[in-house]
Amino acid sequence: MTLFRLALRNLWRQRFRTVAITLATALAAGFIFSASTIIESVESTLQNGMAKLGADIMVVPDGYESKGRKVLLSGEPTAFYMDGSVLPGVTAIKGIEKVSPQLFMVSAVLQCCSMPTVLLVAYDTATDFTITPWVSHINKLPPEATLDPVTIGAETLYASEGPYMTFFGKKFRVGSSMNPTGMRYLDYSIFMTMQAARDMIEKSARDSLKPLTVRPDQISSIMVKVSRDSDIKAVAGEIEASFKGIKALLTNDMISSVKREIEASLWSVIAAGLACWAMTIMLIGLVFAMSVNERQRELGLIRAMGATRFHTLRLIVTEASIICGIGGFAGVSVGLAIIVTFKRLITHSLGNITFLWPSPVIISSIGVACIVIMTLSGALAALVPALKSCRKEPYDAIRQGSNGQ
Repeated sequence: MTLFRLALRNLWRQRFRTVAITLATALAAGFIFSASTIIESVESTLQNGMAKLGADIMVVPDGYESKGRKVLLSGEPTAFYMDGSVLPGVTAIKGIEKVSPQLFMVSAVLQCCSMPTVLLVAYDTATDFTITPWVSHINKLPPEATLDPVTIGAETLYASEGPYMTFFGKKFRVGSSMNPTGMRYLDYSIFMTMQAARDMIEKSARDSLKPLTVRPDQISSIMVKVSRDSDIKAVAGEIEASFKGIKALLTNDMISSVKREIEASLWSVIAAGLACWAMTIMLIGLVFAMSVNERQRELGLIRAMGATRFHTLRLIVTEASIICGIGGFAGVSVGLAIIVTFKRLITHSLGNITFLWPSPVIISSIGVACIVIMTLSGALAALVPALKSCRKEPYDAIRQGSNGQ
């Protein structure tokens, strides 16, 4: 009989203890794996999304920094405006490579709009570098000269009008759609040209029950791409110093801020996992100390039949490793299943930050790391009582076990 099979039989004889330790280990592994996977997912989603967006700085009106972040990070339908006269001045600042204005509007919950509460984004086709690179799936329908096209995000539902949409009394045709990006700003919004938006604003004053109150000289934000040899923070500081009433938001700072907020919200989960882990280690040490004391006669007989001290040490450590390894695997599996099942709820609880799965390699690495850590923790927790059992001579262990019984 191999050492591994002997360890399995011993665990089967003590089923209640085995199940208790396995469940405790699974709970700890599940908490730690789930929280780590979600944090890694959000971080990679934000970094990849910002890289695809291509903008280093987002210029917004003073006092609307929070709304600007929500628009860019979670695609929240909101509108704010500033004077578009700052655009030429921003373009002239040294170190800036590209500049493009955008205009944000929110569709109304009225018959004048095909889709209620969706973010409408108008962009300048001549200068845009954040939207047009991701446009795909051009609509093959014959274009109608009287209808301007719109581009829909990859996750945006089509309107009930088929290939057409209406916003504030103006009818559009669905001209194209976006590639999936992982950013709700791009995936859940509807995009149109700046000229089409101005026409819609003018038409809403005549045909919509809720007209848009946007002046022709107003914009919502300015997307800025800084040249490689320039310092982004220095450029942002110069923008704010040159113009009153605007704020320059750094996209990298947005990522760091959101990551800190999410880590803070998930800290309770991580803390619960670490607490379960610490309790599991203490439980394993206590249970195996009791088990070794009860099994003195058994361990003595094994030694008397030719087993060495190292064999008995390996037997006890192997039992603890098997329990914690199975518990770690079960916890990772259950944690993964929970994330898959409640993905939408997790996305909502994170402030509508899109949840994109990390690569299989990263998920596997986190899972394997959790299982290995739990297995090693169990082995180390059982090491002290295992060493204690090895110090006794076979005869003394058999006699002590017989007297104990």
